[in-house]
Amino acid sequence: PFMVRYPRWFTGRSSVDFCEGNFESMRWIAEPYNTVSALPLVALGVLGVARCLRAEDGSGPEAALFVMLVFVGLGTIALHATLTTLGQAVDEVPMLLLTLWLAAKIEHARGATYLGVPVFLVSVLSVVSYLKFQHYYTCFILSYSSVVAYVVLRLGWLAFSPRAEDSLDAIRRHCIKPLFLFGTASYVLFGFVAWITDMLLCDSVSQLLFGGLL
Repeated sequence: PFMVRYPRWFTGRSSVDFCEGNFESMRWIAEPYNTVSALPLVALGVLGVARCLRAEDGSGPEAALFVMLVFVGLGTIALHATLTTLGQAVDEVPMLLLTLWLAAKIEHARGATYLGVPVFLVSVLSVVSYLKFQHYYTCFILSYSSVVAYVVLRLGWLAFSPRAEDSLDAIRRHCIKPLFLFGTASYVLFGFVAWITDMLLCDSVSQLLFGGLL
């Protein structure tokens, strides 16, 4: 590996780091493997936008969620490629906005009205608060996790609610519960567990993978 020598543009180190070595395999990309792993997010977002714009079932406004998913992917690339405060902000702000907008979309689909102004104000407040406390990674995790928990619990209630089933056709009633369970399990196993492993068990995993066992 290259000697760790930070590029000239590397200023303002991010408040979070990950298990992958920094600038060890490439001189200009901090974490190349983590950087590449974000490309599927961008691809899924682009595909989602294209599908929403072609759809004739009124799902065009949902394209905004997929646009934000594209920004999440690009932000993830920026963070892992640079590990700077700017890259971190470009990554985490879209994550906050995506979860907030998803929560608002759920309530709008359930008949809530006049959400535009409150969602806008909450989004602005979230961004301002994030920028104020960006160096405290725990603040971001608590904010993001709380909204994610709300989204998951709300979707779970809707998926298993008899009233929700009465409002769906037979095909959607048959699919909604398995899709919710699969999506939640995937998020927990491949998202939360992988993140915890990276954050708290980096040394142990590195020793297991590169200590001669594999």
